[in-house]
Amino acid sequence: MSITKPHKSTLSKVEIQALVTLNNPSISFAKPANVRSEVWTNYSQVYYKNEGLDYIICSQCKGVLKWISENGTRVMSHHNCTKQKSISTTPARQRTISSYCRQSSLSKEWPVIQKRITEACVI
Repeated sequence: MSITKPHKSTLSKVEIQALVTLNNPSISFAKPANVRSEVWTNYSQVYYKNEGLDYIICSQCKGVLKWISENGTRVMSHHNCTKQKSISTTPARQRTISSYCRQSSLSKEWPVIQKRITEACVI
């Protein structure tokens, strides 16, 4: 009787999660080469014995999620992580108020204008 390497379709999500929890050395993680979305910041593809699986792992809660590349980042954006997500006041690609108005050109009026713009955006 010989033991063969399981194909990626034979490993269930529960089995992969167990291997991750046990820090099994046959499990590894890497980001796909052609990622474009910022959502990938907290996720990596799961590999079993260097074979890419149709699963990803959340780097915050270590939860394994079923993922198919053709479906894009949908599963990631819908993941309700059990760990507290860091709250960013400004998304990485969003410009700040300071980038539109230079403080030196507005002198004393700058803090008042900045406060009013911020209040208008928040409300």
